Amino acid sequence: LERIRTCGLVPSRASAKLNLLTDGFNVDGGKPLNRQIILIGIGAVVAVVGGIVMLQLSQSEDAYVNENIISATSLEFKVDFTVATGQPVDVHFWAKNIGSPDVKIRVDGSVGSTDMDVIVDVGTGATWMRDTGSSWGSPKPPHNSELLIQSHLDMLEQYQERLSDWVEGDHYFTAEGATIRIYDIEVNPDLPDSLFLPDS
Repeated sequence: LERIRTCGLVPSRASAKLNLLTDGFNVDGGKPLNRQIILIGIGAVVAVVGGIVMLQLSQSEDAYVNENIISATSLEFKVDFTVATGQPVDVHFWAKNIGSPDVKIRVDGSVGSTDMDVIVDVGTGATWMRDTGSSWGSPKPPHNSELLIQSHLDMLEQYQERLSDWVEGDHYFTAEGATIRIYDIEVNPDLPDSLFLPDS
């Protein structure tokens, strides 16, 4: 993480949260999976995935850049990998109105048998979360709407950077001993507003 910070790849706002998550959710097997961290919501799961993505963002100046990803106004994709404990992590990510003040982001994810979802609507400042067996509701400590909005905007930016060299098909890379796959990638899909409401 220190290497990442010195390269400027992790916004300072996310650094403390990334420290917390990597302390309890180590894909390299150094520490066991921290269930308490998992249960605070999909924001944690995606932050872990986002953190892993951040580890691999360094590219040469001559690297291919997919301008369609960089300029996209909406994105949809899935992410999966397996942590050292053997539990699979699956994430489904949607974003709409990218590049505008009215960005909407939804993430549905799971770690093992635990499901966690989050919706953020930047334009209205509204955020919702739910986990296995629960209904949508306002974020609970240690989360709050401001933190969720900023962390998900950071994740969106990092995912766009990670996918900036994507050409077609599944996108694989390795970080911290895990193989991460980004797949079912859709650029500028038509995403209904209802997808970003808590009754969906």
